[in-house]
Amino acid sequence: MAGDGGAPVDLLSSLPDDVLHAILLRLCSAEAAARTSLLARRWRHLWTHLPELEFESDAKLAAVQAALTASAAPAHDLHGGMGWLKVVAPRLRVLDVCHCFVWRTYGSKSLVWDPPYAAVIAPVLEDLIWVDAFDPSSVKFAFGKAERLQKLVTLPIKVYEHPRCTAHMNSIRLLQRFETVSVLKLELNYPKIMGGRQYLMEAITKLPAIEILSLQLSTRGHTFGHCVFHLLKMSTGIRKLELTLNGDYLLFLSLQLFSLKSHLSHVIVLTFSYNRCTILSAGLTVRLLFHLFQAKTCSGNCICNQSQDWKTEEIFLESLREVKISGLRRSEHELAFVEQLFGWAAVLKTFKVHLHRDLTVSDDLCKELLSLGTPDTDVKIYFYHAKTWPPWVLYTPVEYVVTYLSIL
Repeated sequence: MAGDGGAPVDLLSSLPDDVLHAILLRLCSAEAAARTSLLARRWRHLWTHLPELEFESDAKLAAVQAALTASAAPAHDLHGGMGWLKVVAPRLRVLDVCHCFVWRTYGSKSLVWDPPYAAVIAPVLEDLIWVDAFDPSSVKFAFGKAERLQKLVTLPIKVYEHPRCTAHMNSIRLLQRFETVSVLKLELNYPKIMGGRQYLMEAITKLPAIEILSLQLSTRGHTFGHCVFHLLKMSTGIRKLELTLNGDYLLFLSLQLFSLKSHLSHVIVLTFSYNRCTILSAGLTVRLLFHLFQAKTCSGNCICNQSQDWKTEEIFLESLREVKISGLRRSEHELAFVEQLFGWAAVLKTFKVHLHRDLTVSDDLCKELLSLGTPDTDVKIYFYHAKTWPPWVLYTPVEYVVTYLSIL
């Protein structure tokens, strides 16, 4: 656009920083955002103040390190086979490392994971999302004197797997690395078929001292009491427990590659839940079609039912004040676990349940859950109603409604 004197006017550069940052974030590439510094003086250091940087899977290691050094961003997301990673970021508060080492090994079709090599110096780091291979002998962290993380996220852990499987040890070694973490988020996955598999959770012998334990369980219809009880025995000082129960699984129907510019090993699944799957790749356009199936409850002789220690042993969760459960069905083992949980947490103040989306409101189920709490426990039950907004509706007992109407 021309100005009054005929000279072109750069209206884009005149936009506020927040607007320009939003534009650069939509590039989804730190390298592309950095190249905008050549446009004009106004853009020279604009990208270094983005709230987060995302690197593609084929990013050159030297470019990544240079970007991290120049950036003032509080959060960095690293994805893809880098092989060797060095991060020196004095202002970094959130570091997200996803499949930087594991996928490189998969690409070479090797059954043995190469040891990861990384050095991270971030004195004010608060959140570490390390969804990747970890070996304390080759991955070094320097997080300042206190070294107290606010949040730690690891690779998903397989609860049952073949005896020769060692992938779960990456997460276990990472858990042993830290003494104190405010929020620990673990994803626990069950196989659909248990044949030839063994219980792996006994390898976890220590957890950091934590305040909030957040567990996402993809159970595939199996019981989870033994697994969760094992973790609770090592974290009796928690004040909040979050359980997300994903009993469903996704069956992939087709994977269509439209523009193949890199190896298939560079395709990285970032988000995998219910009916959405986010894919990151290097120059690879992917169309993914899938169908949602509901998992069936396993048989009584399944190996997930062999250990019933959670029904007989006692633990004391004296600091536990808040419990949140999402995706609760009315299966027998789920209700039995909830009942045990109330027994372990004698001073529970808040108990919030979001029933599974497939469940319609049931007075019998809700009354049973309400009866488990003490007079000092605030029990809230939400059920899904697609025709309302917000779709989660708080359950109100019929007698409460009748009493209220009679007062009016």
